[in-house]
Amino acid sequence: MSAFRRNILQGVNFASAGSGILSETGQLRFKEVVSLGKQIQQFAIVEGNLTEVMGPEATVAMLSKCLFLLSVGSNDLLDYNQSKSSKLPKDVYMKTLQATYYDHLKDIKSACCGGGTLHGQVPCAHFLNSSLCLNRDEYLFWDMYHPTEHASKLVALTLYGGGTGLVKPVNLSQLVTASS
Repeated sequence: MSAFRRNILQGVNFASAGSGILSETGQLRFKEVVSLGKQIQQFAIVEGNLTEVMGPEATVAMLSKCLFLLSVGSNDLLDYNQSKSSKLPKDVYMKTLQATYYDHLKDIKSACCGGGTLHGQVPCAHFLNSSLCLNRDEYLFWDMYHPTEHASKLVALTLYGGGTGLVKPVNLSQLVTASS
């Protein structure tokens, strides 16, 4: 087994400073960033490597216990606000961002792992006979406890425009305005 394949059992980070939802985000400032779409492709490659090393059942069992953190979009907003060239109207740009984000996620209503209606009524647990999707990178929900689309949207809106009672010392909108 190669050192790479042994090391992926310890964890993988696909983060790329300056990247965003859109493939062009960060390209002018940082030249070589890995967009969300490419990070998802990298995850699929690692998942394939894990399956080769551990087998499909062990891979599903291991990934069901992993922490997945997706934080994306702020660099898209920063690039948009700092752009000196002609740009799309804000509402068109936001719709483009949303559409691109959802293109990477095929199922935005049901959970990947769990049971009951939309896999959101029974926790994701082997002993509860939870069903686990095979294409989990296409889902927005992991299970009944982790962030929903609505929760993620509220967090994003709060970070961007929330008052000082929620975001301190300034929100992203104020930060972008201050740096212009």
